Amino acid sequence: MRRASFVIMSLATVVAVSCASPTDPTSEASSRDTPMEAADPVAAAETPPSGDVTMTAVTVGDLTFDVRMAGPTDGEVVILLHGFSQTSYERRSQIIALGEAGYRAVAPNQRGYSAGARPTQVEDYAVPRLVEDIVGLADAIGADRFHIV
Repeated sequence: MRRASFVIMSLATVVAVSCASPTDPTSEASSRDTPMEAADPVAAAETPPSGDVTMTAVTVGDLTFDVRMAGPTDGEVVILLHGFSQTSYERRSQIIALGEAGYRAVAPNQRGYSAGARPTQVEDYAVPRLVEDIVGLADAIGADRFHIV
C-alpha cells in the first residue's frame, strides 16, 4: 500500500532555501541541470552528485512527463509540484537543497506543462487525473512511500 505524507511548510524549515526565481517555462536550464534523456528515471538519478539536477523523461500511462531530479536513489522521495502558470523550474532551489540533504527530490512538469503530457479534453485535467499522474510517477521511479510538497 502506498503512503504519502503531505508537508505544507515544515519541510521549508528543515531545508532553508530561497523561493525567489525568475520566470522560466522549462526552456532555460539551470547551470546545475543536465540535459533531458529518455532514459530509465531510476538509473538517471544515480549518475550525478546529490545536488546536481537531472532532467529526465518519465512515462506514466500514455503520457510522458519532463521531470527534474536530484539526490540519491535510495533517499526518501520528495515530490515537488508546481502551481498554475509555473513549471518544475520554480522548484530548482528546493530540488538542489533536498538532493544535497540526502532526499531524492522529484519535480515533474505536470499535465499540460510537459510536451508529452498535454491531453486535449478538458475532463483530462480533472483532479483525479492529476492525482493518478503523481501516483504513476511514484510507481515509475520505484517509490513506495513519498512526501508531497
